[in-house]
Amino acid sequence: MIPSELLIDGVPYTVGVCDTLPDNECGETDRRKCRILVSEDQCEAMRESTFWHELVHALFAVRDVRLHGSGNPDEAEEEVATALGPALHAFFLQNADIQWRYDAPAINQ
Repeated sequence: MIPSELLIDGVPYTVGVCDTLPDNECGETDRRKCRILVSEDQCEAMRESTFWHELVHALFAVRDVRLHGSGNPDEAEEEVATALGPALHAFFLQNADIQWRYDAPAINQ
């Protein structure tokens, strides 16, 4: 499931499905308009995977993360989004029953 809106560090982002993305792209993050677009020309599973990929780009934009260690920061960000997007999606699907909270109990070892 893809949300229609979300907050990233307090910044409201809108999310939508679109049929007009350039160059047969699966998704796009518009950092200036705070918007994530996902191509409708994908099956539901691929739209969800694309959303999580684009969410990583949005996180980078809001946190102003730039990867300077590699030759091309844009290519490096794309690699990170490709790796982390599906991993985050799988993580949250597999842990959907967890009630997320800040007051987790202490564990004594």
